[in-house]
Amino acid sequence: MYLANKTIDRTTISKIESGMEEPYYENGVALIHNLGISMDEFEYIRRGYMWSSKEKLIYEFMMLSYSTQEDLINQLLVKLDLFDKDLDISRIKLILQAFKSINEHDGDITLAKKIVQPIWFDFLAQVDNWKILDLYILNKIFFIFDEDVMEMITNKAIKIIENHYPFLKELETSFILNRSRIRMNSHNVVAALRDLAVGEKLAQEVYQYDKLLVAKCRIAICKNDKLTAEYYASLASQIGAKEIALSLKDEIFKFILDN
Repeated sequence: MYLANKTIDRTTISKIESGMEEPYYENGVALIHNLGISMDEFEYIRRGYMWSSKEKLIYEFMMLSYSTQEDLINQLLVKLDLFDKDLDISRIKLILQAFKSINEHDGDITLAKKIVQPIWFDFLAQVDNWKILDLYILNKIFFIFDEDVMEMITNKAIKIIENHYPFLKELETSFILNRSRIRMNSHNVVAALRDLAVGEKLAQEVYQYDKLLVAKCRIAICKNDKLTAEYYASLASQIGAKEIALSLKDEIFKFILDN
């Protein structure tokens, strides 16, 4: 009854449970929605946790850590070209094209913002309940938002993760760390430090040592402690997170000099 959530009456539920009746497609979709998963995620479970070709590509996209991973971005774009008129794939392609633009314009995000803004304004801003792929997409296009929109997105994303996807703590950590960076950009150090304290704790809980080093380095940056910040950036390089190390060094240069 809890799962039905007024979607189906008691008599129909009893018939479905006893095998006397099959739910209509629309009711089935509603029940799946009440589970907090998408149709694609349901199909993945129904197939015995076997991925389709599309799901494998979506996973590769989710695991893409940085916009600077040019070889991986190009390889993934080639694979995505095999899917035509798929809305999920189309949005992913836009994000990868935006990443390519950032690389081709020496880090300038002006064009990249224009490329990915329709994903937000034409789709995700209209959706009440974001699914797992939506959350990953939002995390990767974080750079297009101003602080007010970012605050709303982060708060909503964290609430959805806690209520429906508690296994996505790593993604929750990413949202919080992204928010800390934007607050650092706005010189809102107090709010950034609050985020970083939470991000540090979460990173420890999920054993994400690269994110833990990001949190610790940014805390040092916010405290204008250059030596400590450089220490954590160097540790990132030592554990093989070279992209993170380079990004943190840029942050040290930008924020501590600005102060």
